[in-house]
Amino acid sequence: HAATGQLAAGQTDGTLLLWQDTALPPLQLREHKELIMCMAFDRAGAQLVTGSTDARTVVWAVPDGGVLRVIPSKNGTVRDVAYAPDGSLYILGWWQLDQLKPGAESPEAVTVEGGWRMAVPRASTR
Repeated sequence: HAATGQLAAGQTDGTLLLWQDTALPPLQLREHKELIMCMAFDRAGAQLVTGSTDARTVVWAVPDGGVLRVIPSKNGTVRDVAYAPDGSLYILGWWQLDQLKPGAESPEAVTVEGGWRMAVPRASTR
């Protein structure tokens, strides 16, 4: 994360490595059961969202690594995750990530050719 210096990496076994300081060992967090395909920090660095081949998205609290929310996939592997520019939603995608249309209500799941997208209200921090 550019502003906070945090670093995250996913492993093939589903372990998430989260560094608060690269001079120290990372937290090793386990909630996914398979390969972590994608991840994104929110703008403030307070949350991290990850998507996996285990067909789940996990929202993590940073810096402690607590699980805020687990979201099952609508259609298999989660390949793309992102936060909306204002940070109010995270957007999940299988195959492709489409932009959320302005004014769309959430949660919204839309079937599209070649994949799906879903916008989910942001999890509250603890």
